[in-house]
Amino acid sequence: MKIDLKKEAEFYKAQVVENLQLMCSVAESIPPFQEMDFDIQTCDQINFAHFELTNVIYILSIINFSKDFNNVQFCEVISKLKATKSIKYKLPKVNIEHAVNENSILYVGKSSGLFSTRLKNHFCNISGKTYSLQLFHLKSIKKLSQLKFTLYYTNVDFDKHGITEHQHRKELLELLETSLHHHYKPLLGRTGH
Repeated sequence: MKIDLKKEAEFYKAQVVENLQLMCSVAESIPPFQEMDFDIQTCDQINFAHFELTNVIYILSIINFSKDFNNVQFCEVISKLKATKSIKYKLPKVNIEHAVNENSILYVGKSSGLFSTRLKNHFCNISGKTYSLQLFHLKSIKKLSQLKFTLYYTNVDFDKHGITEHQHRKELLELLETSLHHHYKPLLGRTGH
């Protein structure tokens, strides 16, 4: 078998450039982000019927870091919690290197399925097998119990652009999420997955 890496790299580059151009075109037509404030104690009581959307990009921000509890301390608490093997739920990757200055962006995400389901994974005691914020479990930790958040979200109308293939939609959502992740540098979560 002869492998032509240069040819394959050029072919892949052309695909990536085409997707990036399409991503920019789609981004121009996305409606403004909506926002909703909530706190960790009542996050599982949100009216999830309001979030029956698909193809959503979202950002969660902590709105009440203080001198007594800042982004670095938050990352340290989550890192210690992840290090204890006794927890029965999966927390996202901690990006302590992003805990600089006043960065309060907690998480950047996407949901190609029902956004309400993804939010329930983040906010409620639904599934410990899914990597999510697990706020339901975190609210019992004293240092985290008073946290307040803003959720920013918007959905992408792929039909408007004639993008019908599910896999192509997922790829474009991932590119949009990655662009926000690189810009906002969230405290939790990974990019490129």
